[in-house]
Amino acid sequence: MTQKDFDEKQWGVNTKVNYRGTIYDVSAVNFYEKLLGITTSADFDDESDEDLIWVRCESVELLP
Repeated sequence: MTQKDFDEKQWGVNTKVNYRGTIYDVSAVNFYEKLLGITTSADFDDESDEDLIWVRCESVELLP
């Protein structure tokens, strides 16, 4: 995903990305740094910020 794609995306529930061959839910977004907080579906049920993996937007593929 490019930074332009990140800026134009309307972030919401059920947004998924491919990161290093694994599908993750986007659980948080840092707009200033263009970072995505991602979790697996199993981790998302726990709702702990410690389970988030923060990745740069350029490191993921946005899924439809």
